[in-house]
Amino acid sequence: MRRLRLAEARRGSLRQEAANAELHATQLLLTEAVRGAERARIADGLRLLAADQLAGLQLQLRLLRAKPGDAADGDIDAACEAARLLGEELRAADRPEAAVPFDLPGALTTLCRGIPSPAVRLDIADGLILDEPALAHAVFRCVQEALSNALRHSGAARPQ
Repeated sequence: MRRLRLAEARRGSLRQEAANAELHATQLLLTEAVRGAERARIADGLRLLAADQLAGLQLQLRLLRAKPGDAADGDIDAACEAARLLGEELRAADRPEAAVPFDLPGALTTLCRGIPSPAVRLDIADGLILDEPALAHAVFRCVQEALSNALRHSGAARPQ
């Protein structure tokens, strides 16, 4: 009877450790998603501010160019072109490929480290980058569910 209680306590302890590891990994994902969203919000604000300032600069340069007898036409044209190109670069920075990479491998490693028994082997492709937090979260949840099923239902000695 005592052995049965000890075995049940051990299983409960293992389940609690696995649940704590899942919670910790999920917290890491959430923290990173919030940081990424804040960075994106700040970057969007800076891009809009810079674009507005460039538009004002271009307008002032056009007005200056329109004044008769100004000998600085070449310099004004160069400044207008530089402002236009900078505006294009700022708009291009808003494209999805400029997103901050998401640390899915780190979150999965944390999840797997928190499972004390059986040993889990995690194989991740080198250079894996997911810039969409929703996609990274979905992949994380799939791996989490697969691990949970392997541990709960298969009696696996070493999930991979």
